[in-house]
Amino acid sequence: MDLLTSSSVPLRSPFRAAISDSHPSRCLLLPLRRTPPDAISSFAVPTASRRHRHRARTRSLHAAAARRTHRRSDPANDRLRRVVRLGELDEGLRLLEAMPGRGEVPDIIPCTSLIRGFCRLGRTRSAARVLDLLESSGAAPDVITYNVMIAGYCKSGEPSAALRLLRRMTDLQKMGIRPNANIYNSIILGLCKAQQTVRAIDFFAYMVSNGCMPTESTYTILIEGLAYEGMTTEALELLGELCSRGVVKKNNSMENVVAKI
Repeated sequence: MDLLTSSSVPLRSPFRAAISDSHPSRCLLLPLRRTPPDAISSFAVPTASRRHRHRARTRSLHAAAARRTHRRSDPANDRLRRVVRLGELDEGLRLLEAMPGRGEVPDIIPCTSLIRGFCRLGRTRSAARVLDLLESSGAAPDVITYNVMIAGYCKSGEPSAALRLLRRMTDLQKMGIRPNANIYNSIILGLCKAQQTVRAIDFFAYMVSNGCMPTESTYTILIEGLAYEGMTTEALELLGELCSRGVVKKNNSMENVVAKI
């Protein structure tokens, strides 16, 4: 059973192993108690050096994107940038659809902005159309482009579509396009908002198994997801467990949020 395509919860997850069918809301924290302390601490919030390396990688991605704006000017992309900057999304999509027929390769920067604009309006089909045109035109969408599209799906309440896109990204890893923590966090948040928190926990296990280090935001999303589904006790226990191990910073406001829910 494929986690990225199935709407059911896979049972092979280490989190699900301790969840009985008769009491699905209980025992969610047992794996944390049974697992050696190193198991969670190894995926704790990155140390300062790791954070610096992550920021350096992020800066290099944006620097590379900025360098692409200094390529030799071409009329089609110049016009595309202009209409996107003015917020004329439908005109931008129309221009983009005409480019492949003329043998023109669109610039991914205005196209990513176009995807973001459509997603903000809840028009994920139009945003997906932009991504499809990018992929078929010979352009090379980067992790930022996919992150924007996945976040748009999740904010629109379409976590299944986000998972399908993640699977496409998995097929593109040989090209250097690898999902990062922001992408995984967006999907976990989307699953929690869709009241599929147990599935979100399984997806968290999938994230870890793929070598992606969770961030503090990852755990915060899971804690709030548990609370919103009525598992307040489990949410508070998980918060206390993670705080005691230094994975999440002690935050009274988080406790208050969980208690109010």
